Amino acid sequence: MFTSMAVCTVDAGRVTKISLDKIVDYETPKDKLNVAGVRIRTADGFHFVRMAGRYGPDGKFGDVFSLLMVLQVLATRNKRIH
Repeated sequence: MFTSMAVCTVDAGRVTKISLDKIVDYETPKDKLNVAGVRIRTADGFHFVRMAGRYGPDGKFGDVFSLLMVLQVLATRNKRIH
C-alpha cells in the first residue's frame, strides 16, 4: 500500500513501513517476465516489496516496472537532499 509518506508491506503477518524519504536505491529485476517484486534500499538495509501484477494486452507489462519509475524519482531526490 502506498501513502503520501510511505510504502507499507505485509509479509507473513508482519507489517513493514518504508518511509518515502528514506529510499536511497533499488534493484532492477533481471527477469522481466517472472518478477515477484523489487528490493528497495534504505539506510536500514534492503526491503523486498512484493508486486507481481500485470496489465496491458495479454498481461504484457509488469506493475513492478511502473513502481521502478517512482522509485527512481524518489531515490534521486533523496540522494540530493541527504
